[in-house]
Amino acid sequence: MAQGRLYWLHTLSGLHVGAGTGVGFVDQPVIRERITEWPYVPGTSVKGVVAASYDVTDESRKLKQEHATAFGVAPSGEAGEFHQYGQAGALVFSDARLVCLPVTSFYGTFAWVSCRMALERLTRDLEALGVAGIPAMVPAAGVGRTATSKLVDAENRIYLEDTSDLTVESAQSTAWAAFLAAKLFPVNSRWIQIFQERFVVVPDNRFKHFGKYACEVVPRIKIDPEKKTVETGKLWLEELVPAEAVFAGVVWCDPASGKGGADALSKYCSGRPILQFGGKATTGRGRTQLVYSE
Repeated sequence: MAQGRLYWLHTLSGLHVGAGTGVGFVDQPVIRERITEWPYVPGTSVKGVVAASYDVTDESRKLKQEHATAFGVAPSGEAGEFHQYGQAGALVFSDARLVCLPVTSFYGTFAWVSCRMALERLTRDLEALGVAGIPAMVPAAGVGRTATSKLVDAENRIYLEDTSDLTVESAQSTAWAAFLAAKLFPVNSRWIQIFQERFVVVPDNRFKHFGKYACEVVPRIKIDPEKKTVETGKLWLEELVPAEAVFAGVVWCDPASGKGGADALSKYCSGRPILQFGGKATTGRGRTQLVYSE
């Protein structure tokens, strides 16, 4: 892979990246992968939000070469202008795929739930980037808890949503909790501890169930300004990825973009900004911590 780095999306409020009109009882579902049915955030959405956070607009791309280099510019057709023929952006964002989903827990309030397949996909990206210290893979079966887990009762049972499972302390789960916590909260030891106490790995089929049914569904209405009642036909159901979900993706510099691409990666893809992703911004949706890691 060309020069790149991993990025993480940690939702701080409910996130709605919509899939359009729903075909079931949910009028506005979130977008999901076709095969796994897990929610995800398209790379195009991530790139657009990052560009907007640096005040990159269609007009600024025509005036500033650095904006055009990083995010691309449409052709102008004007002879002599640097964007006469257009330019593809150097920065390429993969889709942000689900790593951990928050699920309500009888003990510990909620759990950051992951599964072997989610960690396998993450490992593939980490290996492609040459990241060191990747933990060993978790066992394929059983529910693995960390050494400091606060999710289980005296009999080591965990209660997630309406399910109950016997758990085992897993060295691999403990290692993954430490690895992920250090990436998500690099400057906050308190949240590192909180994450490690609430991380659990469940079987793939159980995670698929949570990915499909553990998201929030909230009713929305539009009020008639004169009657002060709901307008006719203005009641709908909206799906949200809950706060505390964790996604991960890769951003890299396309070597075909030419001179300046590597500088764009350093300039626009670093730090830990809090940004708004998806729709429903005026209702407080989509407040998300974006974290870049080498």
